Amino acid sequence: MKRKHSITELTGWIRQKLQTSSDFTSKTMEKEGSSIEVLFLSAACDPVTIEKQLIQPFYSFENNDAFMDYLLSHSNSQLNPSKEEALMDLLSGSVLIDINDQVITLKVTKKNLNTVEEAKTERVVIGPKSGLSEDLETNLNMMRTWYTSSNLHIEVFQNKVAVVYDESLADKQLVDSLLKKIRRHTFYRHQNFHHLENVLLDEKKYLVPRMNQTERKDRIALNLTEGKIIFFIDGTPFAFIVPAPFFDMMRSMSDFYYPFWISFFIKLLRYSGCLVTILLPSLYVAMTSYNPELFRIELTLSIAGTRLGVPYPSFVEVLLMLVMMELLTEASVRLPEAIGPTATTVGGLILGEAATQAGLVSNIMIIVVAAVAISNYAIPNLQIAFALRVIKYLVLTLTIFTGLLGLLVGVVGVFAYLCQIESFGVPYFKLFSREKDLLLSK
Repeated sequence: MKRKHSITELTGWIRQKLQTSSDFTSKTMEKEGSSIEVLFLSAACDPVTIEKQLIQPFYSFENNDAFMDYLLSHSNSQLNPSKEEALMDLLSGSVLIDINDQVITLKVTKKNLNTVEEAKTERVVIGPKSGLSEDLETNLNMMRTWYTSSNLHIEVFQNKVAVVYDESLADKQLVDSLLKKIRRHTFYRHQNFHHLENVLLDEKKYLVPRMNQTERKDRIALNLTEGKIIFFIDGTPFAFIVPAPFFDMMRSMSDFYYPFWISFFIKLLRYSGCLVTILLPSLYVAMTSYNPELFRIELTLSIAGTRLGVPYPSFVEVLLMLVMMELLTEASVRLPEAIGPTATTVGGLILGEAATQAGLVSNIMIIVVAAVAISNYAIPNLQIAFALRVIKYLVLTLTIFTGLLGLLVGVVGVFAYLCQIESFGVPYFKLFSREKDLLLSK
């Protein structure tokens, strides 16, 4: 049997590790002549199970010896674990009970998976399929399950916003700054991502996203290991990650489930899709209207032949088809799921075929628009994909007036803009993640 001071040392060590987290709970239950102390993480434990298996039996037994025998009768209980074992049990959803100068851990894990649905915006072929929930407690429970570290800090505010980060990896100055901003709005209800952005960001109007959003637990766990800070909002099935450099938002979690060269090839396709989205419409206008001599003579004659009956300049043709494609994309979002894909596919085919037959656009233009749409859909992050949809119109506008020179100025301007901005103090084009720095330091 362990001496009293060793039990006090164990519970004190656990308090030191976990007491800064909002979900750490310590309770002392007393009755005539006896008392026990209970430690647990509310995000990882089921309150109903604690009530039935711990609180009610404690007050029904005559003394602590009988209650202790009752606790040890459970197959998922453990008597006098080591400090490390006790800490891991708590992180995995156990209650630690200090009784009769001894410690017992009892498994009371919460499983709130009935409200968790499959991830819909970040689908992968290989890897976990489940996403997050709209319930804040469920999401915090999943984080405790996926990231079982004593350094995981959870702070929940009255406005139903939770901040999650790894204390040993996150930038403490950034954490303090963000928490201060949240505390200033304690009584403000952050109902969606836009409200949270208004609180955290000094810049209210911007083109590219400064915060990454995800619905995947494995992406959240990966970002925690890189020192990122995660925000959860009650009623939103997404988590918001800061800082969010460009290259973080361009990676898919499926990249980590493939061999290196396969993953490298897929990433290469993804970045090629970014360039095609931005450059192809502008390149078509510049080459057909300003510098057709840059094509091979056969291709020049082929393009000129397809545009013989088109009554508009090339930039009107491009803008017409791009706008129609944008409308089809928006319609696919608004239509019911059962008929949306069919309606937009048939609409796109009929529209393209009819426009070509009527001589309003050329056949080459249909190919260009289809290539741009497919390339944009290859980008894994929706916010970046939407930003590139807007950027291509800015580059196209410059190209319409000055040809290839405007295209070159537009591309250089976009890269210069992305290079000079930051996401919460981190350069937007930061190449290497914190995880790689930590691995190299070892």
